[in-house]
Amino acid sequence: MPIGYRGVVINDCLARYWTLRTARHGICAAHLLRDLTAVAEHTAQRQWASGLAGLLVEIKNARDDARARGLESLAPTLRRAFNTRYDTHGKTF
Repeated sequence: MPIGYRGVVINDCLARYWTLRTARHGICAAHLLRDLTAVAEHTAQRQWASGLAGLLVEIKNARDDARARGLESLAPTLRRAFNTRYDTHGKTF
């Protein structure tokens, strides 16, 4: 990718991707779920990691359902609810 790239980079958290300062970044959900599965192997982290993984799958399923109904995005209230749950996941799981 050229320096100054302004698109979206979906990656697996490899450090060199984050050096693209002008790009928007996202983390690959499959990689994130794999990492959360590994974290959940540690008893002390199991509830947190499993809960976050479940929430991510719930968000994906809701998005898939919306697409199947011909919608371009989730309803704003549902999106806000998911964002709140994601942002506060440590308190809810």
